[in-house]
Amino acid sequence: MNGLRNAGFVACLLGALAMISGRFMPQAPHWLIYAGLSGIVFGWGLFGLSMYRRAARARAAAPKSVPAGIKG
Repeated sequence: MNGLRNAGFVACLLGALAMISGRFMPQAPHWLIYAGLSGIVFGWGLFGLSMYRRAARARAAAPKSVPAGIKG
């Protein structure tokens, strides 16, 4: 899961760099702004997927408790 989160960080970083270069470099193509924004959105999606998988793994590893009042 750590690799997925790190990939999200890298995707956001590269997307931000692409967006900034597309905006402020005169020779850069205009579509680079949208490609950078797409990279940032993709990176946040990887973050979300990483958090979802981590929560699912934590729920699966949680001890199964018996509800109160039921004796086994």
